[in-house]
Amino acid sequence: MPPGAEDSYARSGLASGNPPPFTHAQKRQFEADTAAERSLFLFRRGLLGLAFFVAYLGVDWLLTPDVMVLSLVLRLAIGGSSQLRV
Repeated sequence: MPPGAEDSYARSGLASGNPPPFTHAQKRQFEADTAAERSLFLFRRGLLGLAFFVAYLGVDWLLTPDVMVLSLVLRLAIGGSSQLRV
């Protein structure tokens, strides 16, 4: 190991397991490089969540159509702190 390398290694934070912090330019570049991919990922996951929500509402309607309004109210969390009477 070259002289002074141990001090440099210790100062970098790698010795303690912490990587050196990214510079602002590196952070901006990372955000620019991954923004479109992250947005698409979030959009697709949102659609998947919406599909599950609609599927649960469909099952509620098939099994208990007489209380569909109550099911909608409960699933959409409508009503705030007021108590629901069944």
